[in-house]
Amino acid sequence: MDLDDAARADRFSCYGYPKDTTPRLDRLAGEGAVFLNNLSQGSDTQAFLPEMLSAAGYRTAIMTNHNMIIPESRLAGMFDESVHFTRGRSGLGTILRDAADWIRKNASPDRPFFLYVHAMAPHAPYPARDVDLGIYNALYDGKLRRADGLVGGILDAVDDTAGLKANTLVIVTADHGENLGEHGRRGHGGTSWDTVTRVPLIMALPGAIPSGRRIASLTESVDSDPTILELCGLSLPAGRALDGVSLTGLIRGPAPVPARSPEKEAELRRLMREQGY
Repeated sequence: MDLDDAARADRFSCYGYPKDTTPRLDRLAGEGAVFLNNLSQGSDTQAFLPEMLSAAGYRTAIMTNHNMIIPESRLAGMFDESVHFTRGRSGLGTILRDAADWIRKNASPDRPFFLYVHAMAPHAPYPARDVDLGIYNALYDGKLRRADGLVGGILDAVDDTAGLKANTLVIVTADHGENLGEHGRRGHGGTSWDTVTRVPLIMALPGAIPSGRRIASLTESVDSDPTILELCGLSLPAGRALDGVSLTGLIRGPAPVPARSPEKEAELRRLMREQGY
């Protein structure tokens, strides 16, 4: 799983953005499913929990250049391996290249693995926060394009490792988006506008996810966990529950929108009204 921090869905070219910001991820999107209306649960980073995968025999590892995810953090402790942490956001290229190297050296069709890469791009900082808005937007697009190329190296590692691609679920998403001048704001903290809550979600798994699927149904980032478990053939342990619902029905063909609790439905409808849907 690759999480690109502060990546807006509407800035990905596979989501209709007119600039060629994500050519490598566009290829991935053509090989799998694109969720066109995926909402994050907030403007701050949310952790994915890997313990169930580890308990099921998966080798789990995390790589990040997020300056708040350190080896001693609770999130890092959830993984079997914490690999190449860097302080600050200058290590983006190193993190993503090391992730590709980790796959080439450690991934094997004989043992399942879960690699979580949290990349601080296109997240700020930019050279100057108070620059002209047009320049600010161009800097954002440039950081997204650079991240696309580096993430492409991870995808190439999966493609190049014998027997790996045919049985590997690849997910690209974001924790939140970014205000780029909309609503008079720059950044994402403390806001719930569509510019911040609508994030990309791309999934690809040969043989299980049809190529070229574009799914317009409303989905949430918390739906990723139950979807991963179902695609991996795993069940929740007794007494455990997840907030999201599996999206496999939507992935595989026409299906009703997954059932959610009345409280969750009311919350989603409120958010949609606030965004003008």
